[in-house]
Amino acid sequence: MAATIMTGRFPGIWGVLNENLIISRMQDHIVVTADGDYHMLVNLGERGGLTMFTSTDGGVDWSYSFSVPNTGWRNTSDIQLMPDGETLIVTYLNADKQVVYAEYDYDTDTNVWSQLSSAIVDPGPIGASAHPTVAFSAEGYPLVAYTEIEDGTVELTVAIAAPDGTPWTLLKAEVPGASYGSALVVSTSDTNGVILTTDDSVRWIALEDGKYVNEELLPVTTVGHFGSHFTTVTYQDDIYLMTAATTGDLYFTIYDTESHEWSMPRVLSVPGVEISSVQLSVSDAGNFYVTVDDLNQPSLLYVLESTDGGQTWHPDKTLVTPTGYLDATIRFEAPEHFADTLVIGNQVDDPIVSQANGLYTFVLDYGSATPPSPPEPEPPVTPPSPPEPPSPPELGSHAPSGASWDGSHLHDWSYSHADAGWL
Repeated sequence: MAATIMTGRFPGIWGVLNENLIISRMQDHIVVTADGDYHMLVNLGERGGLTMFTSTDGGVDWSYSFSVPNTGWRNTSDIQLMPDGETLIVTYLNADKQVVYAEYDYDTDTNVWSQLSSAIVDPGPIGASAHPTVAFSAEGYPLVAYTEIEDGTVELTVAIAAPDGTPWTLLKAEVPGASYGSALVVSTSDTNGVILTTDDSVRWIALEDGKYVNEELLPVTTVGHFGSHFTTVTYQDDIYLMTAATTGDLYFTIYDTESHEWSMPRVLSVPGVEISSVQLSVSDAGNFYVTVDDLNQPSLLYVLESTDGGQTWHPDKTLVTPTGYLDATIRFEAPEHFADTLVIGNQVDDPIVSQANGLYTFVLDYGSATPPSPPEPEPPVTPPSPPEPPSPPELGSHAPSGASWDGSHLHDWSYSHADAGWL
């Protein structure tokens, strides 16, 4: 690929028994506060569980901020920054197998985080397969979604906070025909929805203008033991979704909030590269960047750039990690939104200390990027042909089961919490 080759650095973030340093790709772990500081929530395992690190110099150096109480080596998290640029909402699975929601405030003068509140979302016990995600609805209440996988079945949970502080409302439903999957809750100015991966598809479940929607977005199998190798960004109130399929390609579609329609999916293939993980980011200038791996060359990550809203992509950077530190499983993290500096953290192994994982970080300066011109109206796109059945999957992914789902027995969600505007 014709791209600038870059190396990174070790910022000194290491843990022990922490293979889940960064794990579920659809969970966000890096945010940028209003003052330009970067914050990364990772799992240090026996060195402290879920731990927040902060960089005040654009992602070069990192320092300890706080530890999330009562978390262990298997616990994962999802973080989102509120529009004020200082309030952080967090959901995670704690050591007592409970799903927790918490809010933190960042003091931009002292660079210190303070916990504002914490609540048990689901008292459990919840299995380690649950990787909760969080969003804040336009109506003013938090939402949490996750899947639980047990004995070959998948249960989807959407949790809604009550405005008066009473226990959360838990909406649970078994996903017919699915043996694994992941759920990402997202919110726009007038829509709350869940992106759900299953054995053979990516689905959209939402309430749009008072109408229940459950539709297939992509007829593909998403990579990952839990189907978690997909990523989204919300930009100008639209949702951009990209998933790594077991075919080695990327599938890309955009949700237009005004029309409540998803665009025709596009297939993005990188010649000679077998993609298994993906992270999508957008700069304040409106340029999109997607970071991908290559199963055939695990020491390399590629960054592709789009200046026309995702219609076209070109290679921009090739990121090189020292081969002696490569993790057995490729895992990396990038922020959903950033101003002009894109920071990417790649999970690595300590070649000396057994069962120790750390981060190798790259800092990419896009300060001189030119804001894109408004894209031309998108021409009609021929729908992609259904993908061929994948080869024996790698990284613990699963082959399609052929199961279908009309979502009929999720309709009872409509009466469970109608006052909150949810399904």
